[in-house]
Amino acid sequence: MFGAGESMFNIKKKKINHLMVVTLKGDVVLGECQELETFLGQLQKEGKYCVILDCEDLEGMSTKGMKVILRLSEVFRKSGGDIKMIRVQEKLHNVFRICGLSQMIEIVASLEDGIQKFSSGVGHIEKHLLWKMS
Repeated sequence: MFGAGESMFNIKKKKINHLMVVTLKGDVVLGECQELETFLGQLQKEGKYCVILDCEDLEGMSTKGMKVILRLSEVFRKSGGDIKMIRVQEKLHNVFRICGLSQMIEIVASLEDGIQKFSSGVGHIEKHLLWKMS
């Protein structure tokens, strides 16, 4: 990957009702963190606050990439939306769990589960945050 001269990182988006499904492919490290931040920031500027990150083809993520997702999820929540992650590979899910990301960003198995989480009102992460704030 690093010797190829071009980045293997790719972002695609698809709209489903009021949700934006963002597919991540490759690694989110170094310059890709900025690319992800710019991409999600643009969604925020467009008023698209309900985002599902499809991580099936996500191979790795630096702590900087995790910080980008956490920070923007807070921005989206303040605007009535959120970021959910779906189809996270087991090795990455374990890293997210160890780093505490899975306590702040809801991670579910499938696109259907992600859509359901947005339609069911307050999720377990939001309940946890509300409980800590009260």
